Amino acid sequence: MLLSWIVGKPSIAWEYQFGKTYDCLESIGMDRFVIKTTDYNFDEYKRKFEYLCENREEIIIESQNNINKFKDKQKKI
Repeated sequence: MLLSWIVGKPSIAWEYQFGKTYDCLESIGMDRFVIKTTDYNFDEYKRKFEYLCENREEIIIESQNNINKFKDKQKKI
């Protein structure tokens, strides 16, 4: 899932246990595209999917900027 974001292919992620998925996407500022399996409903998925499709280019730019900031932080460690 994170690799798809890194290569510029945004997606909706399913968080099913322990919060790892949320934490991962939160680190690149894309946690709004996580759906907990315990809270799943079709309308929420559809809303996120439509938003992702309608704003794809802006989301890719934003995520890539956030990923690059994260990479820069890692280089300093």
